[in-house]
Amino acid sequence: MIYVYTEKWWVSLLRGLIALIIGALALARPIETFNVVLIFFVVYLLLDGLVTGTLAFLHRSVAKQWRVFFVEGFLGLILGLFALIWPGMTALILVYLFAFWALITGLLEILSGIQMRRHMLSGEWLMILTGIVSILLSIVLFFNPRVGAVSLIWILGLFLILFGILQIVMALRLKKYRNDPDFEVTVTEYRSS
Repeated sequence: MIYVYTEKWWVSLLRGLIALIIGALALARPIETFNVVLIFFVVYLLLDGLVTGTLAFLHRSVAKQWRVFFVEGFLGLILGLFALIWPGMTALILVYLFAFWALITGLLEILSGIQMRRHMLSGEWLMILTGIVSILLSIVLFFNPRVGAVSLIWILGLFLILFGILQIVMALRLKKYRNDPDFEVTVTEYRSS
């Protein structure tokens, strides 16, 4: 999957930019736009799930763990569709769903960072840090689910901004590897294994 990350570095950039925009919208007007922010979050889940799942599926011939990322994308799509179909669900259910999504996403980001380290790419700590932030958020939400709609929007906004910044920094680092001749050897070795 490292090969896919470096070849499609712009996907991480796009994920980061979308997260930053939606996070900023969430913080700008949390009370007046709860429903609008919820819709933006659902759109983010759908887009992120679609991009992640499609990218994993299209690169299944070169990515050993493509199924893991396909499942991450699929879960994001399912969560987004669930929220679209039942918009009247309570904030408590939304908190648990978001906490579950953040936990799964965090674990997968950490696994990606570990895999980057195995291929001796610097900057893997950004991917691992993104995963840790996601897992910490999920723990907070699982143990304190009654944070309320406005609090959830603030938490969601701050998380998306931090996640977005980390994704953008990661994308810029991955872009640098794309043209590195030493990395080409690693990609060739990775493809043949």
